[in-house]
This record gives sequence, C-alpha cells and structure tokens, in this order.
Amino acid sequence: MRRAWILMLAMACVFTAQRVLAQYPPLAGNQPVPIMPYAGPNRPPPGPSAMQAPFGMLPNPQPMRLPPLMHVRIAGPKGMKVTLFRGEPAGKTFDAPAVVGFRPGYAYRMMLSDIPGLPGVAFFPTIEARGSLLLGSPLNGADYPATIVFSPDDLTSVEQGTLLTRLVVLERPDIAIPRDTTAENPIELSVAPQVNLWAEANDRGKPLVSIHLGQRKATTEELVASAIPGTILFPGEKNLAMPAAGPQIPFACWPVLDPILGPENANNFVKIPDGGDIGTPAGIDRRTGRIVGLDSTDTVAKYTDSKGREKLAVSNRVGVCVPRYILLRHETVLALQGTRLAPGAARVAHGFAEMNARKGISEADQRIALEQAGSKLRPSGAENVVLTSVTGKVQNLRVTAQLKGPAAVDVSCPPPQTPEPADRPLLIIKWPDKRGANIGDMVTFTLKYANQGGQPITNIVVTDSLATRFAYVAGSTRTDREATFTVTPNEAGSSTLRWEFPGSLLPGESGLITFQVRVR
Repeated sequence: MRRAWILMLAMACVFTAQRVLAQYPPLAGNQPVPIMPYAGPNRPPPGPSAMQAPFGMLPNPQPMRLPPLMHVRIAGPKGMKVTLFRGEPAGKTFDAPAVVGFRPGYAYRMMLSDIPGLPGVAFFPTIEARGSLLLGSPLNGADYPATIVFSPDDLTSVEQGTLLTRLVVLERPDIAIPRDTTAENPIELSVAPQVNLWAEANDRGKPLVSIHLGQRKATTEELVASAIPGTILFPGEKNLAMPAAGPQIPFACWPVLDPILGPENANNFVKIPDGGDIGTPAGIDRRTGRIVGLDSTDTVAKYTDSKGREKLAVSNRVGVCVPRYILLRHETVLALQGTRLAPGAARVAHGFAEMNARKGISEADQRIALEQAGSKLRPSGAENVVLTSVTGKVQNLRVTAQLKGPAAVDVSCPPPQTPEPADRPLLIIKWPDKRGANIGDMVTFTLKYANQGGQPITNIVVTDSLATRFAYVAGSTRTDREATFTVTPNEAGSSTLRWEFPGSLLPGESGLITFQVRVR
C-alpha cells in the first residue's frame, strides 16, 4: 500500500512539472524552457530552491537560447533625463542620450523628465521590442543601436493632445532611400493617418521597435509593477540576468520560414551587397559595343580575346554589414478623432489550404520497342585478306593461294606539333577592407583582374555600379597601370565607376584597382 502511494505521488509530480514546462513556449529552438512566472513587486522572484524538482522526477533543464538584445539610443533635448524600470523598488535615471539593451518580446514603460521648456512635465512612453539584429561573430549588436529622438516639437504636440506612434524599421538595402544620414539622426518619414503603419513598415524592411507616446501619466508604483527583471541592460552594464517571465508580445528575431520557399535570408537586411551580376543579366550590345543590363551593385569587365571577340567577365559578390534604421511616424489628433460605421464587404481567405497546394507537371511517356531486333541467323565465318590472293573451290574443296607474300613496310611519323595556347576568360575578384562598418565610415574596395589564359587580352574596361548606400569618395581611386577613369550617376542614386585600360594584358599578368566609398 505504501509503495502504491509513493508511485501515485511520483506520477503527480511528473504531470505537474510537465504542465509547468508547457506554460511558456520556447524562445528559440525546439525544447521548452522552464521560466518561472514573475512574482511582482510584493512577491520577490523565487530562489534556487523553487527551480529544483523532486529527485529523479525531472531531467536537468535545457540551457535557454535567448534572442540577442535590441539596443536603442534614447535621445532628446539637452538636459533631458531618462528613467528606466526593471523590477527594483525604484527606477534608475540616466542623462540623454542613453543606449539601452531591450529583450525582444517585452513591453517597457519609461519616464522622460527635466525637459527644457516644459518644467515639471513628465512623459511616459511605451516601447515594444519586436525584434533584434542577427549578426555573426565578431560583430556585436551593441555597435549598431537604433536611435529614437524625442524632439521638443514632439513633446509639445503630445502635451496638446496628440498620440504619437513611431516604428523603428531595419531598412532593406536594395530599396534604401538615396539620402545621406548619420546614426544619431536617422531618416524619419511621416505616414498619413489613413495608411496602415505596419504595412508600410513591412514594405520598407523589418519593424523592430514600436514607440507609443500620449498624455497618459503613470505613478512610480505602476512603473515598477509593470517592469520585469532580466529584460533591460542599463548603460555601462555587460551582463544581464535571466528574464523572470516569458515573452509578452510576439517577436521575430529569426528568419521567417516560408512553407514553400524555405527560410528567408537575413543577410538581405543587415548587409549591403555589392559586386556580381544580379537582376537583368549584363551583356554587350553588338551594334554599339556598350554594356547593357548593368544594375545597381553590378561589377563587370569587358575585354577582347586573341580572336578579336568581345566578351564579358563578372566579379564575385561581397557584402558589408552596415544596418540602417528609418523611423516611420504616425500622429493621431485625439480631439478631432471620429468614427464612422459602414457595411463592409465579405472576404474569404483560404490560408494554408491554398499556400500548400502543389500541382506537379503531367507527363505522358510512350515507349516503342523493336520487335525484330533478334535474329536466328549467325555469321558462318570471317576472312581477312592480306595482299592479293585467289580463292576457288574444286569438288567442295576450297583452295586459297597468294600471288605475293608480304614485304617490309616503311613508316615515317610527322614531327610533334606544340598546341597553341588557349584563350581563357578574364578573372575579376572584388573584396572590401572590413566586414562591418557604421554609417559615415569609409570602406575601401579592391578589384583584381588577371589573364589566366595563354593569349593576350586587350581593351579591358572595368565597370562598377555602386549600391544606393555607398557614395564614392572623389579622388580616392588608384590603379597600378595607366587607365582612363570616369564617374557617372546610376539609377540607384549613387555612381557608376568606369576604368578603361589601353594596351594588352599578357598571359599571367594582373592589375589592381582600389577606391573608397562612404557609407550613407
């Protein structure tokens, strides 16, 4: 009887532990993470003993795979104070600007005070971290913070009854705005009230942070109660404790998985691609001899081989990690806000039923076999006649006689001929001097072209169309042989660089081109 009670108690402990593990979905990976719920300001977080399970009931918990922090630079008028809360009895105040690390999946309340021109007035914005950067080693997300500026005009407008909403969007490099900017003063675009703010953000890149600011006031007790320990990295800190509660809002720090196309390439949002041949394939117009199909970021070289044929060589593709954020601004004037109700149209959406529908290609195969491929007739013999011979039959007796026997044969071989060296394509390689950079930094690109064939190459023309966020630094190009250099604007709002080399490039020879760009 006692053994049966012990067995029932053990099963109850196992089931209870499984239910606790299932309360919170995994932050990343496939294993659930045992995160204890936050106890609140009047209930301190549980100690180590609360995380211990009965002996032999639960395996060791899996290590938590937390997403990287989203670093935000909070700026405003000179003298403004920023007070942050993360579960302690009181908040901690910093001078603006202050760089703070937020865990994705949580909402944060803060206080802005000591604002010039608004004495005694405090504002309480809400920040929601919706995502963060995925950077490989040795790059660090703390080196690429997103800047949120609370200008005096913004605060005055909110004080007069305006609800201000901002989205921090990680801009797509291929559709970047061709405008010079700095990390401290990002591009800010105003979105009309009738436009869907999130749809506009998804068209321009990836929304990572949302900010809401209105007239609502909050007490210190309310701010402390809403904060969750282990979710904010204060300025100057290096380490952050584990979060005391699971995520509150959805976040997307990892690439989106499409059921048909597979995972999305995150490099499209954090790296500026350059080089290669993308989009419309580049080619040579036979009538004018000019290069056509040259898209932004393409790097190609035109040359003439030993047979007088014009050909095109394409460089490799490279990338420089320089994330750039843009701000989308949306204002709602509460005093003039109205609501109209009207009948809407019915709409039916077939989700995964249509997304996962696949139709294969129908094919009809008809095989025709040879019916008379086999035969019962077999050859009776084989004869090999050397020189002149006479064959005859007398009373079924076969007689063969040669008129002349074989003689010696003199054979002479022609002298060996050395094959002519073959033409091979021109090789062109491109690389930057750094893997990652910040806005406003200088990046040096190097182009190496080489003749890897056995015949001379002539009339080499190297063309490099820069990406939107790269601005050519005038006078920075260098070549190791004489060249004619020209710069023209391209359709991406940047420049197309062109080097024309006269003379021949002999077999085994190579040349170098270097130039600098400024990151926008």
